[in-house]
Amino acid sequence: MGRPRSEEARLGALAATLELAVHKGIEAVTFEDVAATSGVAKTTLYRHFGTKQAMLMAAVSGCFVEHVTPDTGDLNEDLRLLFHRFKSADDERGHPELIPMLLAAGDRDPELRALVAAMLEERRRPVRTVLKLAQLRGEIGRDVDLEAALAMVIGPFIMRRSIDRTEVTEAFRDAVLANVVRGLRATADQPVDG
Repeated sequence: MGRPRSEEARLGALAATLELAVHKGIEAVTFEDVAATSGVAKTTLYRHFGTKQAMLMAAVSGCFVEHVTPDTGDLNEDLRLLFHRFKSADDERGHPELIPMLLAAGDRDPELRALVAAMLEERRRPVRTVLKLAQLRGEIGRDVDLEAALAMVIGPFIMRRSIDRTEVTEAFRDAVLANVVRGLRATADQPVDG
């Protein structure tokens, strides 16, 4: 038995939303254009999504896969596994240009900014958990600021993809993670202040 018509319409609308966003920009995504591109009635779009922002976020979130947090007992291996999964999922489903586009559009749209922030927080969650597990194991210092450590881990990848517009190769990923882990592990022997 096939999918219900309503689900087919929703999936068609999400595909059209992504296509418009990627090829024409976030500002070009309107209920009218999505309806024209997908063949789904505007009333159906309003019923499914309510707002343009919700429709955009539903379409974009379909590009991201929720990742199980690895816990091998080794910070470097956990991060390597996690970033390998991120890359595999991005290669398969992603549009790396969407995040910078959404961030720029969020500067002009507070509702979209809040939705993007929530999506990015969910993307950071497994990395933060891996760092917290390493901290609990004593692999990194108890006084390490996990938000600063998180920025150290993901910052080079954001710079490489979004600013330099260069591919994140396996060699780059491994070098970044090895250097960050080395620095974080060096904190394990530091006395805790306080």
